[in-house]
Amino acid sequence: MRREDCVRTWDLASFIAVSLAAASGCGSSSPVEQDAGVPPEGLAEYDSTATLLRGPWLTPAGPGAIVVSWSTDQPARSRVEYGPDPAYGTAAHGTVAQPAPEGPAEPATAGWQHRVTLTGLAEDTAYRYRVVSLAVPTADATLRTPGAADGSFGFTLMGDVRTGDDEHQHVVDAILLDAPQLVLHTGDLTAVGMDESLWTTFFAIEAPLLASAAFLPVYGNHEDLLGRTLFDTYFPPPPGARSPRTYSADWGGVHVSVIDSYQSTLADEALWLDQDLATSAAQAARLRVVALHAPLYTFSSHAPDLAARATLGPVIKARDVALVVAGHNHLYERFFVDGVHHVVTGGGGAPLYGADLSVIVDEAGLERAAASQHHYVNVQVDAAGFRFEARPVPADAPLDCFVIDPQRPGAELPCT
Repeated sequence: MRREDCVRTWDLASFIAVSLAAASGCGSSSPVEQDAGVPPEGLAEYDSTATLLRGPWLTPAGPGAIVVSWSTDQPARSRVEYGPDPAYGTAAHGTVAQPAPEGPAEPATAGWQHRVTLTGLAEDTAYRYRVVSLAVPTADATLRTPGAADGSFGFTLMGDVRTGDDEHQHVVDAILLDAPQLVLHTGDLTAVGMDESLWTTFFAIEAPLLASAAFLPVYGNHEDLLGRTLFDTYFPPPPGARSPRTYSADWGGVHVSVIDSYQSTLADEALWLDQDLATSAAQAARLRVVALHAPLYTFSSHAPDLAARATLGPVIKARDVALVVAGHNHLYERFFVDGVHHVVTGGGGAPLYGADLSVIVDEAGLERAAASQHHYVNVQVDAAGFRFEARPVPADAPLDCFVIDPQRPGAELPCT
């Protein structure tokens, strides 16, 4: 379908329908000066009055592609301008939707959700972008695409922000100083998943981080408080995902497999995980990471998820996963088990839990670090490997530091 034909199919009813552009094959990029994405007469007023509710935020969408998402108070075109400098030079168009609830008790968002996929992006390149389908375009922002598998970049591990808004803000401010390309969040983004006002607060605090770093969220037990519809609405899964809550993504030699422990059975998740880690992309990665909300190993308030350990553990070992990341307990912990680092990073803002509250005697020798402190984990990647440093907030001496060397799988290596 030609874009000009696509545009002519837009009437008011179809504009308000969910996933308008996706349904008609209209999501594509074109030079700004040749842009045919102007809606027909009768719809232009939406752009002049639409107000940004939250966003934009970024999610990976496969090689050379990133999704830009945002919310508005009323329907408007979904249009992003982007390019290597503030002149932008290219426009991309996507979908606008107001999804219905997925369950009888679940709320739907009051806003209109926009998704635009930027495609054909060059490797390891900074792009300037802004959302222009608004009464006032968003401020100029910069995203960076992943580089080669052995390239250098930084990413962040964090989780469990919930209702600790001030602490959450301090953690985000500290992370921003590192300018990560990717953020992996271990879940409990809000205290009550069905409360849209809490999502508004989350997006407001995280706004500068989400506008510059690709975001990979884990579905937590607090998202599962009737919040599946909102979580699924806000975070588009990468291509090939099992669901918005079970998916994988690749970034610069790192393969992340995200598990849903609450809306799916562990047996199904284990089967998907085994298939995902067997793909060529996962096998080619220098680091394979499994992320879920409840930890397989922990000595804090919530007991370890022994069912998940028994079901997922054999897959993790067989597929040479080097790192398992979880949250749920509000502190930092690290265990080293059969050549695999198990990190609990749940200190993103929620009220802290104590360390070593429920030590399992037979597993005491597996613990490497524990600290009841707000924090995040900074990860630095280069050709030599991966350096993980748990950084407390407020800033102080690191809580923990370790290295994963792809050339020495299963080795326990300290930072030097």
